[in-house]
Amino acid sequence: PCHLGSMETSLKAIAEYFGDDVFPGDIIYHNDPSFGNTHLQDMNIFKPIFHNDELVFWAMNKGHMLDTGGAVPGGYNPLAEEIYAEGILISPVKLHERGEIRRDVIDLILNNIRTNDQHRGDMRAQIGAVGVADIRP
Repeated sequence: PCHLGSMETSLKAIAEYFGDDVFPGDIIYHNDPSFGNTHLQDMNIFKPIFHNDELVFWAMNKGHMLDTGGAVPGGYNPLAEEIYAEGILISPVKLHERGEIRRDVIDLILNNIRTNDQHRGDMRAQIGAVGVADIRP
C-alpha cells in the first residue's frame, strides 16, 4: 500500500513540476520524498502516454533498489542526520526526452551508486514496463 498509495501523490507532483514540458517519448525518474516518494531506495518512473498528440494517461512504476549511494551500502543508515547521508537524491529528471536517451543524466545517477550494473538493469526493466503501456497495434 505505501508503494501504490504514494504513486498518485508523486504523479501529481511530477505533472505540476513539468507542466506543459511533457512530450511523447519522455521518461521521467525520481526518488525525492518532497515529490511524494516514500524513501530514497524507491525509484519512480513515469511515462506520459499520448494519443493523437493529446496526453491521455501516465504509465508509472516504482522499484525498490539495492543501493542509492550514501554513507552505507543499501541506504539504511541509522546514524544519518540528514537525507544526503542516505544516498543520491534525484529530483525529477528526464531519462528520455522526446524518445532520445539522456545518457548524461543516466550516467550521473549510476556513477553515484555502488551497484550501478544492477541498478542499470533494474532501470531498464522499469523503462520496459512503462513502455508496454505505449504499445499500440
